[in-house]
Amino acid sequence: MPDEAADLQRLVLDLEVHQRELAAQNEALRDTQEMLLEARQRYETLYQLSPVGYLTLTRYGVVEEANTTALVLLDRRPHLLLGRPLLPKVRRQDRQVFHMHLHAALGSDRSVRTEVSFLTPDRGSVRVQLLSRSAADRPGRIYTALIDLTEANEAHSEQQALLRTTHDSVLLVDGEGRVTSANDKAQHLFGWSDSLVGRRLTDLIQLPTGERDGFGMRADGSRVPLQISSFMLPEREHSIVTLQDLTDREKLQRQLIEVVENHRRQLGRDLHDGISQQLAGLSMLVDTLAEQLGSSSHASSARRIRKVIQETLQQSRELARNQYPEVLERRGLPAALRELARGAEELYGIPCEAHIEAVHVEEGMAIHLYRIAQETVGNAMRHAHPKKVMLSWSWRDQEGALEIIDDGGGFDPEQPGAGMGLRILQQRAAMIGSRLRIEPRPEGGTRVTCRCPLAVQTAAPAGGGAR
Repeated sequence: MPDEAADLQRLVLDLEVHQRELAAQNEALRDTQEMLLEARQRYETLYQLSPVGYLTLTRYGVVEEANTTALVLLDRRPHLLLGRPLLPKVRRQDRQVFHMHLHAALGSDRSVRTEVSFLTPDRGSVRVQLLSRSAADRPGRIYTALIDLTEANEAHSEQQALLRTTHDSVLLVDGEGRVTSANDKAQHLFGWSDSLVGRRLTDLIQLPTGERDGFGMRADGSRVPLQISSFMLPEREHSIVTLQDLTDREKLQRQLIEVVENHRRQLGRDLHDGISQQLAGLSMLVDTLAEQLGSSSHASSARRIRKVIQETLQQSRELARNQYPEVLERRGLPAALRELARGAEELYGIPCEAHIEAVHVEEGMAIHLYRIAQETVGNAMRHAHPKKVMLSWSWRDQEGALEIIDDGGGFDPEQPGAGMGLRILQQRAAMIGSRLRIEPRPEGGTRVTCRCPLAVQTAAPAGGGAR
């Protein structure tokens, strides 16, 4: 009997423990149910107040569920939408697209997307994007999101109107660098018979790093000079690229450079053949006069006058060479570059090494290469404070390569006059189909390179040799 009483007492205790455990589990279950209810209520609120419309459709397109946004978009009267086929509300021209969309959604485990127009009692025809997928938890059902495209289409229409009315060529480019829209001026600029939409911007435009001026690649393979600017549309992750044709401007610049070059050539010849010759003759006359005066005080004055005349004559000849280097006509570009290096070294007192190969080009090209070298060497000597400048001209990979290197303080594009001088250098290079590149050197200083992908002559011009 005592054993039975002890067993009964233990059983009672076990039951009490089990009862307490059940009570705790029941309380936890009630808490979980309350949390689930709150979550469902929050979900229901979010579902109803979402700015995107949501529908649950059967495989036949019957509306089973719709949130508030979908009702406002399609029909504010729920009894005319819920439990009814959605197809009659689709514009007749889009009904086949709608059928195909439902079929694609049921047959795929991914979301499918399309656009259709709905006929609504409040707003008439409304363009809507459908994003649908099969309901994994409810076989034979389709979850569909509806996105009203009205505002997006209005913004697109405004952009298209802007594209049509602007004076420049304009491209709309997406985040992947592909053209999504182009106005008629851009289409005409590039000369493509088919649309520019879908083409990569890099296939249409060549733009040097850090520059605004570049080239457009036309359908016939030719290049058109362009001024390029762009700005982002953050809300659409697109960029608007505007293109200004610089053909007329560059033509005017070329004409201006040619006029200036002809004027410099004439001025150089006038100085050489006129003033310099007169000064040389005057020097000889004064020299003769000094000999006739013998050792008198007047002879000393005559010799001083002759010295001043000789200095003026040297300056006149130097000025004539700067205006137009006669050696360029007589002996070609290599000789002119060597003389340029010698003259710069004498003028500035800074070593100027010349590594010049006997590669000759026609005179029209030679004068522009000479001017590029002259301006670059002069800029380095005057502004970079180098210890040494190197000038080279060679033939590499079927190209003529002009290179000027200095070990000075580097090129400052912000210094007064630098922008205009740089543009003139670039224009001269463009006039002869060359590529001009200006870059800092890791060890200090600047490297300027001009490459000319043109046929060259290895013989000196008639009337002189490369000495």
